[in-house]
Amino acid sequence: MNPVEIILKICIWVFMIFSSGHALLNKRDPRAALGWVVICFLFSGGGSILYWIFGVNRIRTHAQKMRRIGRWQHQTPIDRSTLKSSMSIFKSQKYLRSFLELSQKISQKPLLDSNHITILYNGDQAYTAMIKAINQSKKFVYLCTYIYDFDSTGQKFFEVIQAAFIRGVKIRILLDAIGEMYSYPHVRKIFKKSKIPVAQFLPFSLSLNRLHPNLRNHRKILVVDGYSGFTGGMNISDRHMVQSQENSKCVEDVHFEFNGPIVKEMEEIFISDWYFSTGESLPWEDWGSKVSTRGIVCRAINDGPDENFEKLNHIISGIFSSAKKSIKIVTPYFVPDRILISNINIAILRGINVEIIVPERSNLPYVDWASRALLWEILAQGAKVYFYPKSFIHSKVLIMDDLYVLIGSGNFDSRSFRLNFEFNVEIYDFKIASQLTAYFNAVKEGSKPVVLKDVQSFPLIARLRNSLAKLASPYF
Repeated sequence: MNPVEIILKICIWVFMIFSSGHALLNKRDPRAALGWVVICFLFSGGGSILYWIFGVNRIRTHAQKMRRIGRWQHQTPIDRSTLKSSMSIFKSQKYLRSFLELSQKISQKPLLDSNHITILYNGDQAYTAMIKAINQSKKFVYLCTYIYDFDSTGQKFFEVIQAAFIRGVKIRILLDAIGEMYSYPHVRKIFKKSKIPVAQFLPFSLSLNRLHPNLRNHRKILVVDGYSGFTGGMNISDRHMVQSQENSKCVEDVHFEFNGPIVKEMEEIFISDWYFSTGESLPWEDWGSKVSTRGIVCRAINDGPDENFEKLNHIISGIFSSAKKSIKIVTPYFVPDRILISNINIAILRGINVEIIVPERSNLPYVDWASRALLWEILAQGAKVYFYPKSFIHSKVLIMDDLYVLIGSGNFDSRSFRLNFEFNVEIYDFKIASQLTAYFNAVKEGSKPVVLKDVQSFPLIARLRNSLAKLASPYF
């Protein structure tokens, strides 16, 4: 072995040791840390390169610096007397006060009153309302979405956005770079051809500081004139048009239209994401006409790898520790980590009725496999789990004690908790909780209950496959 080869081997070993040490010190999930250490040594220098490309979060420092200088902050006016009056409905639920304090400390966002909420089921209702709002826009339209299919639905959105742009409305379209790859033709090129401002969130780059293939903007936000805001779990695609007879692979989902102060929070999230992606600092816009002096109380939960806390994960932990009666969940992907499994089981042992609905088959088979490998741990304690067989149910709804609702873009998996940029909203309202409970019960009525015996009776080859997928779940 000549001196050059010796020096090269020493450099590779130093690189491997340095990379594995970095993983040990910075990865919060022990399985993820162990996995990266193994990859670094198993694949020599190539494994270390993979770690620095896929395993390192370089967004956090930059984003936190921008927040420290106040570029993305705004002061939301809060009518304390109105808020206190609205929250009086929870006087009989004094236990909720501690959860309110916890949520405030985690989210660092205020409770906002005077909001109006409309629940929109599937694209049939959601797209109609969104297109109507864009058609009526006078000042600006901000749209952030993970997937934008340029099918008949995507074309309708493009047409109304283009018409608004022509009449002088300020348009900004933000697409996730990974999400855009799901669709062809790529809608970004179509918007650019019409000179409509469009940008990618974390586009592909050879620059180490811009190389983030594992981090995705999963938010779905539409803000129109600072008055109407839409969010939830729905992308823009024909697949969400459930009533269409031609849609053989429909995706069921729930979306929400907000009017009121919470829309300002959505605007802030979009402005910060747009600035991060383009460097353009958009001005704050005034709200439209007020909804009422009394309305629904909401709180925005902005989560992502640029935040100090795993906010969504911590909020959900607080929900399971605070509930007094029941927790109902509909989610397309259910791959709980050890903390969430413990929280679920402890809640059940406290007497909480925990019900979870997941699709019988999602669009990601390996996620289904990992989920199946974990279900026995909560089924053994008495959790009630249901498979929805009719279609791929993509709804993301959590209801606690029939008075608190958490909605938005986040799923119950490691990707949403630790890797994705997500936007969720807390809703404190009996009426909304009642409406979504009715929706939950309707979905449950068409679902198959799953018992412990079902998952234990899977064939050996399926259980091995599911267990392997479980091991890989921190990297999904």
